[in-house]
Amino acid sequence: MAEALVIDVNIDEVIEFTNKLDRAPQVIAKHTKLAMHKSLSALEQPIATGTPVNTGALRGSEATEIRGQGAEIWGRIFTPLEYGAPVEHGRKPGKMPSIDAIQYWVERKGIANDGEDPRQVAFLIARAIGRRGTKGAHMFEEGLKTALPHILRLWKTAGHDIIAELVK
Repeated sequence: MAEALVIDVNIDEVIEFTNKLDRAPQVIAKHTKLAMHKSLSALEQPIATGTPVNTGALRGSEATEIRGQGAEIWGRIFTPLEYGAPVEHGRKPGKMPSIDAIQYWVERKGIANDGEDPRQVAFLIARAIGRRGTKGAHMFEEGLKTALPHILRLWKTAGHDIIAELVK
């Protein structure tokens, strides 16, 4: 009589791991949100440092936003101030900027000499900007270049942390 061949297969570890995968969406969401917060924080300092200071309003106006979760998460750092984009990118020659905004700057900086009309000085500056344009400060662009290596490390670590939490 032939003996029966018995193979004993234990898949407890496989079952345990697949049960852990049920937690994957929560684990991924936790680590990606943390990585996004850290990424935006890493951008704040180099962007602020590169932001030109007049009144300090632009430098202090940085805001962040995070939407979504897990693999569908995105974040942004921005300024809600209207003049943030022209400061970042510069201004092409063409239309003159607002004389009122420049007049405020002329008055604050004391650029008009005694007896000079600040509005006339502002007009001359606005006309020059309209003719020549301005260079951008590129504070967001340069801030990203500075922070990018750190941000990439943050996301690599997040990936490792997700895997480590799922297999423990």
